[in-house]
Order: sequence, then C-alpha cells, then structure tokens
Amino acid sequence: SAGSGKTFALVKAYLKLVLLDPARYPHVLAITFTNDATGEMKQRILHELALLAADQPTQMRAAILADFKAAGVVNIAGVLTQRAGKVLQSLLHDYDRFYISTIDAFFAQLVRHLARELKLNLNFELDVDTGRALDEAVDMLFATATEEVLDWLERFVLHKLDEDKGWHIKRDIAGLGRMLFKEDYLEVAKTIARNTGKLATFIEELQSRIKRFENYLTPLGKEGMQIIEKAGLTPDDFKRGTFTIIRKLAAGTYDFTEKPSATFAKLTQPPDWHTKNSDKANLVQQAVRDGLGAIQQKIMTHYDKGYRDYLEARIIMQHIYSYGLLAVLAGKLRAYRESQNLVFVSDMVYILHKAINEKELPFIYEKIGARFRYILIDEFQDTSRYQWRTLLPFLRNALDEGGELMIVGDVKQSIYRWRGGEMELLLHQAANDLPAVDFVTLDTNYRSGRQIVAFNNAFFQVAPQVVAGWDNLSGFAADLLKAYADVEQKAHKQALEGYVEVRFMPLAEVLEATCKTIKQTLKEGYRTGDILLLTRSNKEAAELARYLLDRDIKVISEQALQVQSSDKVQLIISALRYLHNQENLLAVGYFNFYYNRLFGTDRSLNEPLTRLDEQAALRQQPAYEVVEELIIHLKIPATDDIYLQHLLDLCLSRAAKGEVSIADFLAWWEEETAYDNSRQLTVSLPDDADTARAMTVHKAKGLQARVVLVPYGGFKMKPESEIKWVKPLPDPYKDWGTLPLTMKKDLLQTRFDGAYLKDYFANILESLNILYVAFTRPVERLHVFVKDQTKAGSGKNKKYAENAAGLIQAVFEHPGFAFGGHYEAAAGRFALGTHQAPLRKDDGTPVIIENQRYAGSGLAARLAIDQEKEIDYLLWSAERQQRLRLGRLIHQSLALLPTLAELDAVLLRQQQAGILGVTEMEAVKEKILALFEAVPELHDWFGDRYEVLTERRLVADGRTYIPDRVMLHGQQAIVVDFKLAVAADKYREQVRNYGAQLARMGYEPVAMYLLFVDTQTLEQVL
Repeated sequence: SAGSGKTFALVKAYLKLVLLDPARYPHVLAITFTNDATGEMKQRILHELALLAADQPTQMRAAILADFKAAGVVNIAGVLTQRAGKVLQSLLHDYDRFYISTIDAFFAQLVRHLARELKLNLNFELDVDTGRALDEAVDMLFATATEEVLDWLERFVLHKLDEDKGWHIKRDIAGLGRMLFKEDYLEVAKTIARNTGKLATFIEELQSRIKRFENYLTPLGKEGMQIIEKAGLTPDDFKRGTFTIIRKLAAGTYDFTEKPSATFAKLTQPPDWHTKNSDKANLVQQAVRDGLGAIQQKIMTHYDKGYRDYLEARIIMQHIYSYGLLAVLAGKLRAYRESQNLVFVSDMVYILHKAINEKELPFIYEKIGARFRYILIDEFQDTSRYQWRTLLPFLRNALDEGGELMIVGDVKQSIYRWRGGEMELLLHQAANDLPAVDFVTLDTNYRSGRQIVAFNNAFFQVAPQVVAGWDNLSGFAADLLKAYADVEQKAHKQALEGYVEVRFMPLAEVLEATCKTIKQTLKEGYRTGDILLLTRSNKEAAELARYLLDRDIKVISEQALQVQSSDKVQLIISALRYLHNQENLLAVGYFNFYYNRLFGTDRSLNEPLTRLDEQAALRQQPAYEVVEELIIHLKIPATDDIYLQHLLDLCLSRAAKGEVSIADFLAWWEEETAYDNSRQLTVSLPDDADTARAMTVHKAKGLQARVVLVPYGGFKMKPESEIKWVKPLPDPYKDWGTLPLTMKKDLLQTRFDGAYLKDYFANILESLNILYVAFTRPVERLHVFVKDQTKAGSGKNKKYAENAAGLIQAVFEHPGFAFGGHYEAAAGRFALGTHQAPLRKDDGTPVIIENQRYAGSGLAARLAIDQEKEIDYLLWSAERQQRLRLGRLIHQSLALLPTLAELDAVLLRQQQAGILGVTEMEAVKEKILALFEAVPELHDWFGDRYEVLTERRLVADGRTYIPDRVMLHGQQAIVVDFKLAVAADKYREQVRNYGAQLARMGYEPVAMYLLFVDTQTLEQVL
C-alpha cells in the first residue's frame, strides 16, 4: 500500500541476495519503470552498501540482520561489514553488470543482442521519438491519398467538427495514429492491413442493414397517421406515450437508435391507447382495430428481431473510417521506419514476445552474456500484458533453477491504464502464471501521520462496498473488494498525529476556500514548498495556479513549466521567425508585443529590430548559437533563467538529430507546441524551490508533501464517451480484429456489451485508485473540497450521485465507516485530528536563494576566454596540475559531506557523476581522513550533533554570501570556509561577512573558521 516502504523492501531484497553470496550480483536483475526509479534504486543500494561497509548502525542493517535471523541464517553478523565492502567494490569495478534497469532498457538490450535472430538490420536505430515518425507518416498519407482515403479523411474531419473538436486535421490524424504504438494494435496489425481491401464492402453491408431497418419503419408511421386522420383524430387524442413514435416516424424525425417507450411496448388492448375519461374513446378504439394495433405489433416485432443488428451497424459506422485511415497510416509508418532503419520502443515488446520462450533462454543468455537467477520487479501494477508475457519465461526459468523472484506492486495505485498498465495482472494473472508465489502485504505506513492513516483505512474499507452497488458493477464486486482487501495499515509515525478535513461546498467557492486554507497553513509555520495541490486534469491545475498567483501565493503547474509560457522564450522565438523570414509581419507583431511586455513602452521598438537587421550573419549560424547571440544582443535580463536554459537545451537536442538550422528548429517547434503539455518542452524545477506545486494525481504518484490539498475532490468517476479500439470482437465481427467504438451505454444492447462492461469497471476502479493515490500523498495534513451533491430519497432509499463527491458522502454516512461521528452533515464538514505545528524547527527567517548570472557570452567569445584562462594552467608542471586538481576535489567533497559516516557515499555519488575517477576517489578519501586526524575539531563538526547547511546562499543588502559549511546547534552557529592556499586577509574578511549575516539572523554566538586543505591547519577568525 501507499507509503509502506516498497523501495526499501526492494533494496533490502537486493542486498540480502548479494550479502549472502557476493558472487551473485551478476545474476540479479532488478526492473523498474522509470529512469528516475532506476537511478534512485542504484543510488540507494550503493549508499546502503557504503554504510554497511563502514560498519554504521542503520535501519537497513537492522532489518537485514532481523530477516537473516528469522530465516535461520547464522554467522552472518560478523562478516556483514566485510561482505558489504566486497560487493561494493565489485559493483563499482564491474558496473556494467550492476543490472538495475527500466523494463524498456532491458528489452532494448535483448533486441540489440538478438537482432540477427529477429531478422532486423544489425545497424538499426532504436527510436523513442514516435512523434516525429508519426508526423512523417501523416505527411506521406496526405501526399499520396487516394480518392477513397480522401473520403475517409472528409468523414473524419466532419465528425470532429460535429463534436466541436476543431479542425486541426493533422494533429487529429496523428492522435489517431498513436494507436499504432499500442500493444492492442500490434496484435491485430496484420488483420487490419489484410481487411483494408474489404472495407468498402463492409461499409456497404452496414449501410444496407441500416437502410433496411429504417425503411421498414417509416411507411408504418405514415400509415398510422393516415388512419387517425381518416378517423378524425389527432395525436393529442391519444394517451401520452402511445402515439409519439408513429407521429415522429411519419414526420421523419424519429431517432431509430431509441427503442420504443415502455408505454408503447405495453399496448395490448384498444383501451390502452386513450385516457380513462377521454370523450373520443370510441373513435380511438376503432382506429386501433382499423390498423393502429397491427402497426404497433409490427413495430415492436421489428425492433425485437432487428434492433441489435441495426444498433451495432450504426455504432460501427460512426468511426469505421478511422479503421481505414489507421490501416493506410500504418503502411506509411512502416515505409518510413524501413527507410530510416528504425525500431520503435513500442515494437520491442511485441517482437520479443513472439520470439522468446523458455526453450530459447539458454541461447538468449549466451547472447547477452548474463544469466539471471534472481529477479526483482517494481511497480508491477503498471506492467502491460505483453511486457508480462515477455518476462514470464525469464521468471519461470529463474524459479526452476532454484532462484528467487520478488514482485512489488499495488493494485490500488494502478492509474496508468491509458499507458498500457494492466491491474488484472496483479489481481489474478500473476498468481495463475506463477502458482508458487507467496503474497506478502507491507502493512506499515512510514509516510503519514496516524490520523491520516486511520482515515484512509476506514474510508477505503467502505468505499469499494459502496461502488460495488453502482449500476452495472454487480458482476465485478469480488474484484473491487479484492483490490482493496489489504488496504488497512499501521502508522509508523505515532508521534505525528496528522489532520484530515473534507468540506462540501458550491463549486464557485472552491478556489477561494483553497486560497484561504493555504494562507492559514503558511501562517501556522509551513513553507509554500510544503504544499501540493492535486487535480484530475491539467486544466484544473492551471486554473488553480493562475488564481493563486494573482493572490501572491507562489505556485507552479505543469502548464506554467512549459518553456513556451516564458515571455523571454517567446521573444526569442519571434526573433528567430523574423530572422528566418523578414517579411513575416506576424513575427514582427509578436516580437514587438513580447519586447514591450519585458521592457516597457519607454524603449523604441525600432531599435531591437534594427539590431536584428544588423546581424544578418546570424541567419546562417546554428540555432543554438543564434539563441545565445540573441540573448546578448537583445539585452534580455541576464539572470539564470531556467526557461532560457531549457530553450538552449532543446536547440542542442535537435542539433543532435540533425536539425541544426533556424528553419529546422522552427519547424520542429511549431509541431511540438501544437500538443498540450509536451514532455520535451517541460522545464524541470530544482527540488529545493520554495514553491507550491499544482499537478494531476497521475503526476504525483510516488510523491509526498507535508500538506496536500485536493480542491476538486468530487470529480467524475464514470468514463466519458471515449472511442476505444475493442478486442476481442464478438461474432460476426471477429475477422476484423478490432473496431473503434464509442464507449456508451448503448453498447449494453449489443454484442459488444462485455467489452463495454469490462471497460466501464476498469475506469471505475482506476477512478477509485486515483482517489486513493490523492488521499495517501500527505505527511501531516490533508484538505479535500467537494462539490455539494443533492440526494434523492431518504433513509435506506437514499440515492447518492455515482461520482467521487457522492462516494465520499455515501462513505461518511455509511454505518460501517469508523469515523462517521466526525462528519457534520448539516455543516457539510468532516474533520479528524488536530492542527499541529510543523515538525521542522523554523526561525522565521526566509531562506533566499539568488539566481546566478546567465553564463552565455557567445561561442566565439567563450572559446577565446577559455583559451586565455588555460595558458597559465598548461604551463604548470603535471605534478602541480595534479595537486591543484586533488585539492579542488577535496574541497568539493568536504562541501558536500554532511557527516564523516557518509564519506564513502558522497565519494561514490561523485564517482558515478563522472567527477571522480576510481583512483582519485581513493586519494581524496585518504587525504580527507588524514585531515580529520590533523584537525580534531572536525570529528565533532562532521558528527550528528549539528544541523548542517552546505553552500547555502544567503542574500542581504543586495549581496549574495555562500559559506562552504554552516553548523547550527540551538542558537549557536559555526561557519567554516575551506581553502587550498595559505591564509590571507581577504579570506578572513570573507568569513567575517558570513558570520555577520548569521548574527543578523539571530544566531549567537557565531564562531568563524578557515580550514586549509593543503597544510591541514585550522584558523579561528576573530
């Protein structure tokens, strides 16, 4: 479950395997699902090994020894330190066989080694940029479209216009084309390609079925109208609901997809057609006997016999043109892939799944140079069906050879179904495929305060029971309850009480309530960066961010993190467009607009354009250099701007793909900015930025925050009417492989009802999971704001809305909810726990981090400066250069070192980052340990008594101070600066300035020191 230490458990499992036998490490494979998770797991394993090798008493050490003792492993405690050192050394010297990888990277390695056997070109390029390939395929589609394809395109556009989805046809076709990279399509790709030639015939059959059904009914309506006109009657003379269908059939306004009303279907006797006191009862009954009754029976018989086939034809016809377009687009994509010698990441799993089986594993292991007997898998609930099938032979082989397998996952956190994640695998499939697997629940929450844990325990024990009673879900009740069977957790942080508040209010009050809650939270001592705002959509997150920013609350959303949201970036892009085409008046207009926003109206707009005209040579330079020059020549404020830096990074990344010129970059930019929330355009914020974050629950998975707000907690849980590619298909459509259908309730009356119900359940469970993920992010406080819901009925017959708001209300009023007494129905408020002050000691002084100056100065200038700076260095002896470098490395390592116990871990991180070589790492460690022997005070300063701040920026009176190390103990402060050379007055003055600023912040006494690395001496500055 959430916060239960899944990563800790995986790291512990890895360490136990290699500590039992240090020679095992090349046979252990750990699979994660993101690069961040891979990096974190590697870092944690190496960090824990370093601490174990240093014989440090850690939580991990205690947990490993406890597990060994419980398993009956003896004589391990005495050799644990030695073995940890041996494993650490082995991993560092044999890093290529430290097999921790994303699942995509693992599959890519397999494809690369098996290229010949898979009949791939040996020089293929693995392509993750499917967007570019898809754009090329769409362009090829337009350029070579036949008359039939043009007809499909026309229908596609008209359908988008009918749904108010706009007319950006290229983007919409590319959106349809994303299906080509999904596993569901790959499985039926050949079938779709084979059926393209039969599509026209199939469409004719569907249209014929529709016409036959409708053409039979329309004359019946006209005949009915003739009968009542002849009898001198009007439709108003009939009982309500008895004549409506006949009147609409005659007028041509009847929706044939609607079945006749229950009133019309129950008409069996002439008196049923009129009201009890009708003065025209005799005339009505005679009209019924004269033919209306027979017409009613014909209509009902026709619907009973043909409605299902008719409705299926109508539903299939809505999107059948997408089937044809997809088949043609697939052919264009295949042609592009072959011409460029590409293999897409999405293809890998399908290719491997077809090629790998247990019989082939010995050969495969020989090809890749590894043999895995111990396999660990993280975030298993996000695994796709084909990924599982591809991994399964490896898992079974490991178990057959006496190895071990560990799968970590949580069905309750499965929220990536749209990305291929199959919660069904963890619910059922894994146990079926690997019957020997034991299931263990991690039942302790290490994240949240005890009242938050207690609330989630109570809420999510009842919520699945409530949802199981919703329409169309009775058949899935067992799976719902199974998914949440292990939801109850114990709270590890007993000293932290935690607080939960849920408030019901009109939607119009949500933003104001959010703002007030944040301001109150800040008053109580929390920082802005402690706050996380969770929404269901990016649009809601952006709306929240705008509202709060207007009220002086620092908050950032993913939309705000898009590089194009920066005025400086837009100014640069406008300048690039102008340089590319000086006749582009739109570029001039945008340039003037953003220039005015940045610099105000007091600066002439002709001046910057004139400066651009004078830089004609820029047009021939690479886009990266042009952007750098524009920053300088346009005198854009020279601060370290993350948006400008990211723009430069984008220029470099496109140049690496051969798109060097301004024209190339602008063409890519136009395509990329057409998509909402492009990953490539997203800027990364530093982890320590004191800014609240507004993001979707999907983006927040795996994160935590001290204070979490869910402003729109009453989101829809039922699926929208989305288009899904349904498979497997019922008879008589199986031969088509898959069909695009709108997931609407109408499907319940067709042979696609099973597909609809399965999709409906998966959506509901995923929505419940989203609620679970949101509610389990907080450490100290959870605030949820929910739109008021009206309820029909009362008592046992009370009906709640089938959405998140109705679910929350139903749970609060459910007799099985443990905290029902904390819900004030009249006030629309639930509260549990109390407001505690933040756990952090905070002196109230704001921490100010000043941005550094922007480093750009033009490539030519930088090269000249660099050469000039290096002349003296190059004239020095090799010995002097080496001594200087070693001194700098020691200085840097000391600046990063929290405590002496973490020395190995700090050096290891620098080695991994490429800063230290292996031999340099040993030399730096030796020098630092010698320094500690020469200066006894360091043992105290680098112990665990102080709160340590390393290279933290302090700003006062417009100046920035960056001391190497500040140590705080109560009100006492010690500041130390590390130097290489001999003592100098300028160093002493520098440290005195640091001490003065700390004294102004209220620290007393403040002790100031200079530590000289070369001479291993310490000087106190008075």
